[in-house]
Amino acid sequence: MENQDLMVLENKILIATPLLDKDPLFANTLVYIFEHSADKGSSGAIINTATNLNLLDVVARLDVVCPDAAKHKLEDVPILIGGPMAREDALILQKETINRSNKQEVVGQYLETLTEGTLETLIETDDIQEFEIILGFSR
Repeated sequence: MENQDLMVLENKILIATPLLDKDPLFANTLVYIFEHSADKGSSGAIINTATNLNLLDVVARLDVVCPDAAKHKLEDVPILIGGPMAREDALILQKETINRSNKQEVVGQYLETLTEGTLETLIETDDIQEFEIILGFSR
């Protein structure tokens, strides 16, 4: 199979089939495939399952300075469960880039690792609802 054939799933969304209903992690999920290659296999993130955390919780845990005026908007941003792997790492799915050094363009949006710098920029952003924060991924 040619490498081009393997790239068909990259930047696509997979819908869980009823067969996955027995798996509590993947039942009724949408998985965004952000990498699919012969060398690295497939990697994706669940994009429709929220945790009980919000972005303000993440900011507090990382000891990032957050002005009082920004706290209310961060409480409205849910943190999604991306998958069972690397749950200590966070990804940000956004419509516009914040940090050009490690972004990957995806379906008209960008996917990048959430760093302290991007988190600080998010705090300053007026339209915070343009972002999804995802903990972990699936491989």
